[in-house]
Amino acid sequence: MTVRRTYAGPSLDLWVLAPLSLVVLFGVVVVYDATSGSVPADASYLRYFSAFQSQMLYAAIGFVLMVGIALTPARRIDALGTPFFCASMLACLALFVPGVASGPEGIKRWIQVGPITVQPSEFLKPALALMIARVVTWPGIDLRASIRSFAWPAGIALFCFLAVEREPDMGTGLVLLAIALAVFFLAGARIKHLVTGSALAMVGLAVAIKLLHFRSGRIPAFFDPEGHRWTTGFQIVHSLVAVARSGVAGVGFGLGAGKSVLPVAGSDYVFATVAEELGLVGSVLVIGGLVFVIMRLLQIASRAPDRRMRLAAGGICLGLAAQVLLNIAVVTNCLPSTGVPLPFISDGGSSMVASLMSVGIVLSLGQSRPDQESVAVDGLSSRPARRGAVA
Repeated sequence: MTVRRTYAGPSLDLWVLAPLSLVVLFGVVVVYDATSGSVPADASYLRYFSAFQSQMLYAAIGFVLMVGIALTPARRIDALGTPFFCASMLACLALFVPGVASGPEGIKRWIQVGPITVQPSEFLKPALALMIARVVTWPGIDLRASIRSFAWPAGIALFCFLAVEREPDMGTGLVLLAIALAVFFLAGARIKHLVTGSALAMVGLAVAIKLLHFRSGRIPAFFDPEGHRWTTGFQIVHSLVAVARSGVAGVGFGLGAGKSVLPVAGSDYVFATVAEELGLVGSVLVIGGLVFVIMRLLQIASRAPDRRMRLAAGGICLGLAAQVLLNIAVVTNCLPSTGVPLPFISDGGSSMVASLMSVGIVLSLGQSRPDQESVAVDGLSSRPARRGAVA
């Protein structure tokens, strides 16, 4: 007996696209505002306007890819999950080949492709969610029944973390672990297993911080920013000063002072500029917009036609949520500096494109509904199967 299910075509969700468009447009404007704040009085604005143009271009590319992916049948996105993961992982590993990485000495995060700089680890985030979801749904793997079932998926997540951490990029590595834990949780893993795994990960993280001196300096700066004001605590101090000046309504858009001294005011610490210039009201609106988009995506993810797709879409959504939490926690000194961008807002082409692609994947997986009217038994059906049918 053969049962064939077909899927109704995917569609776009205006409750995601409308607020997301506003958030991205706001992010482009804020990035220009934050980067222009460091222009010397006798300097040309051309370089900073070029940054604004670049962010607009990456946002446009991301939206085109997002719509294209969202309108792609879910079965094709699911089938491309493993190749996407392998390509992203190979790109991350290629950074360790001499002459491939582009950037400051000792930093291996970017690949130069003509005039474009790509950060492969950003694309590894959605790719890992797709891969872990596939692995945890393999026959014989049941995270609820046996801790041995964690061997393959946890091994993949740990390998990705180590590869990215060695770039070095601890923040993205932590996001990858958060994505894996999110998929494990959604797959029904026991809380005690997740707690044990998280504890082991924290021990490994502490060892890594201890072994790498430049990261261990971030811990004392986290506990005593003023004591390290001119060294590792410089960004933290000025970020906190910017947030403290915000008040209810802020100092006014474009009038913030913190962006002129923060080295990465447009990327990792862009929320400090938002808080200072737009105050509590503006900060709540920005966070509310991000939360609304992610909650809507989670709702769409829960409607995916099968378990593997639901796990992948849910992992991507929770990965975006983890990035928002980490970024804002660092800006407000609730966590040590990690270098995680604020999705859809921070400066960075790879982050923008990868985040919008992630939204497209969730829309594709979550909005391709099973067509219950077409069921084939022993190869026969009351009507021809659609082109997107899967067995």
